[in-house]
Amino acid sequence: SHRNEDGTYTPISLGELPKEGLLQVQAVGAGCLLIRREVLEAIGDNWFQHAWFRERLRRLHEHHGSRFVWWHGKFDRKWYKHHLGVEVRIDGDGMLSHVALDSRRGIHGLKERASDDLGASDYESEIKAYAGRGASTDFGRIPHWELVKYTAQDVGLTLQLTEQYEAQLAETPGAERVYREILLPCAPVLSDMELAGVAVDVPALKGLEVEFAAILEGYTERLQMFGTTRYNPNSYPQTVQLLYGEHVRLAYPNAAARTADGLPSLHLPVQFNDQHTPATGSDACDKLLQTGLTPRAEDFVRALRSLRLDGQLYRTYIQKLPRVVHDDGRLRTNYNQHVVRSGRLS
Repeated sequence: SHRNEDGTYTPISLGELPKEGLLQVQAVGAGCLLIRREVLEAIGDNWFQHAWFRERLRRLHEHHGSRFVWWHGKFDRKWYKHHLGVEVRIDGDGMLSHVALDSRRGIHGLKERASDDLGASDYESEIKAYAGRGASTDFGRIPHWELVKYTAQDVGLTLQLTEQYEAQLAETPGAERVYREILLPCAPVLSDMELAGVAVDVPALKGLEVEFAAILEGYTERLQMFGTTRYNPNSYPQTVQLLYGEHVRLAYPNAAARTADGLPSLHLPVQFNDQHTPATGSDACDKLLQTGLTPRAEDFVRALRSLRLDGQLYRTYIQKLPRVVHDDGRLRTNYNQHVVRSGRLS
């Protein structure tokens, strides 16, 4: 902004911004945050890490006469707290206000909403030539002035969209209550939960890995006693053959190519999954156990069910959790408020 003779500041419009180089100004700001030029000059390059800046930012967020608006503020709040030790408020959130209006999945991105609801141009494309795309994006390769313009667009569009959505919510009391009383208050709580993480006893999991490996091997041996040691419980065609045999060909002719000849069969009634193919998982085993099995068939199905359930615990949690635990022994994840349409976290 430019400083006026009366001491006030006049914002610089986007039309005044030069195509190349830098524009001299007396102050910079975003939303309700205004920093005079001489302050930044005095602080130097590492102003974000400067104790003076952190203290002023903390005081600003403790002042309830101001209002802080974000897009996915839970993410930003976590960054501020982790890197600067400042707990910022989330007084408004454009993404969450849109979630309250329309809970469908995958439509809450800032760029998409700015394009659809404000007719904004694809300003992100201007920096992709420098930064790359997707996971390979390197913002350090973007020229400083291009990054400044990109960030300014983000800030301006976030404010415009939030004001627009909150005005719409004011006309829909039920949705506004969800936004004001559930989504917004939960955001800082979830942010703190993500930062704190969950303590994981890695040595205990390592012990369980050895224990479960022996248990799963025992189930496999028990299943192989049914007829052949070459049976692999993880083989879908072989398991279909052992459970259903000829019944698959009669009830589902197209499955004939997916069975394994040469193995014995219990000839049980075929259970199907949602894709209408023969099912061999734990749910199918539960259904088979309700059909009045012979003792021999029941023993096989119970062993297969236990192998499926314990195998899932082994592969999904016992083996994988130690690989994603941080150096402090805690596991951290993201709790999403905008993915599942029912409103629960994901």
